[in-house]
Amino acid sequence: MSSRRERIGSVRVLVPALSVTMVMTFPPFLAGALAFAILPELGFDTGSLGVALGGFFGMSAISSVTIGGLADRIGWPAAMRVSSAMSAVTMFGIAVLAHSWLSFAALISLGGLTMAIGQPAVNLALAREVPASRQGFVFGIKHSAIPAAAMLSGLAVPLFAVNGDWRGVFVGAGVIAGVVALAVPGSQRASADVASRRSSGKVGLEMRPLVFMAVGAFLAASVASALSAFLVISVVDSGVSPGTGGLILAAASVTGLVVRLLAGWWADARQASGLGGVALLLVVGSAGLGALTGTGTWLLTLAAMLAFGAGWGWNGLFNFSVVKHFPRAPARATSVALTGTYIGASLGPIVMGQVIEIYSFQTAWLAAAAMSSISAVAMLAARWQLTGMSNEGAAAIEVGPDGSRAGG
Repeated sequence: MSSRRERIGSVRVLVPALSVTMVMTFPPFLAGALAFAILPELGFDTGSLGVALGGFFGMSAISSVTIGGLADRIGWPAAMRVSSAMSAVTMFGIAVLAHSWLSFAALISLGGLTMAIGQPAVNLALAREVPASRQGFVFGIKHSAIPAAAMLSGLAVPLFAVNGDWRGVFVGAGVIAGVVALAVPGSQRASADVASRRSSGKVGLEMRPLVFMAVGAFLAASVASALSAFLVISVVDSGVSPGTGGLILAAASVTGLVVRLLAGWWADARQASGLGGVALLLVVGSAGLGALTGTGTWLLTLAAMLAFGAGWGWNGLFNFSVVKHFPRAPARATSVALTGTYIGASLGPIVMGQVIEIYSFQTAWLAAAAMSSISAVAMLAARWQLTGMSNEGAAAIEVGPDGSRAGG
């Protein structure tokens, strides 16, 4: 009976977690997929698009540590509602008020606050409501919402945006985000949540492994954000039609979704910490990024599927690993580790956009492949750091206010 209640509770929190994760990532994905229509109307180039999308993740990076722990204080249901509502406001604002690069960049940057609040909130919800034995797979499901958002953004191109109705796509996405905000349930463990919020503020975090994780996430996210921003416009530049480019993005996103689910299942089955799998995915993904320098619809489709599936299938395992090693303050720990993700996601489109403008798409994808491989090394360094601390007898990679180990 208790197992049945656990499954019901897991589903109850997983559905809103998926929905919130999806809508908080809509703004940059829609902007990247619809760039071929947005850029001519608003009058800016790919480099400026990269700066605008970098603003979204830059806002997330700036606010992550300061407000990322908000979920620990107010609870995950309230934080998830705030995040979804802010995403809705962002997309309605873009649809109605974006008439120049400056207004577009300002509005999409404001949307970055949704990630800083929403990601730790969703991670906290899964850590508190889902049994530990199933958290790897559940985090994989949760992060499958990100390629699902990219898939929907890609499908929006042939379905709606080829006729120039890109603003209508943002309105529709804003409506979805508003519905999600209203549908977030309350916690079934209110008393436990109060106790965990009180205790989480008293737990200090061992920063050394988090720094290694943040560096690896910085490099990997730089690549992932550039991939989502420039994939469609890159394949269009290679001679593929915009509609087909959108379908390539959708197919690549499905691959990313499947890989995240399989990676999470693997972590549970092997009782793995996840970082070794993260490194492997990044190395394999670098091959797909390199193949994006080729031409031809089929080659580009396969390259995009490999780049998305492996090179962008790492973050479910990454977040699972953070929560696994920092169970007493998962929202705070992920807000620290995700700072690297947000900084990388911010700088990735900016740097790659300039590389594209100065050199070419091919040069940008080769640089991305190299960065993905270096990121794998950083993830392995974090794994070695955690393993070394475990061998020293740390039961949990956390420390108390006086510097003593929480599990010591």
